[in-house]
Amino acid sequence: DCLKICFLTKVYQNPNFKKIEAIVNRQVPKSFLKEYGTHFCALIEKALLLPLDIEGKSIYLQEIPFTHIFAETEFLFIHQNNYFKGFIDLIFMYENNWYIVDWKSNILTSYTQKEMQQEMQRHNYMLQASIYEKALDLQNKPVKKAFYVFLRECKLVAFTPKPLEECL
Repeated sequence: DCLKICFLTKVYQNPNFKKIEAIVNRQVPKSFLKEYGTHFCALIEKALLLPLDIEGKSIYLQEIPFTHIFAETEFLFIHQNNYFKGFIDLIFMYENNWYIVDWKSNILTSYTQKEMQQEMQRHNYMLQASIYEKALDLQNKPVKKAFYVFLRECKLVAFTPKPLEECL
């Protein structure tokens, strides 16, 4: 929720620890998570400043105009007699292409590309991205790339989702 609020309140455009801390303090004031507030703030700040490789260029979320970035995008569709419903953490448009960002809080022993890829397979995240791709395609928002960000180390796996038909 804290990351979502950073986008809804435009904090992502100029992330700094104080603004993020105010959001975290409002979100977890009486929760057992409050003692981890400083840690959450640092993770969120680092995630918001993570470079995303788009066509060989490093792009930062703060460069994306507010009108081109959407947090918690809801979807519902039917495909091959199956209903798909959910929320996509973040989508954005850059140079007329659509991109997905999905935040992951998984605990891994190391955050190497190999281990993150194995985690992606273990939890069917490639299928998840294909479902997201289909949902956005149905809204005339074809997806160019997905970024799965492992927040604990702010490392990511980037890939082009396969069409859903190839995954089922």
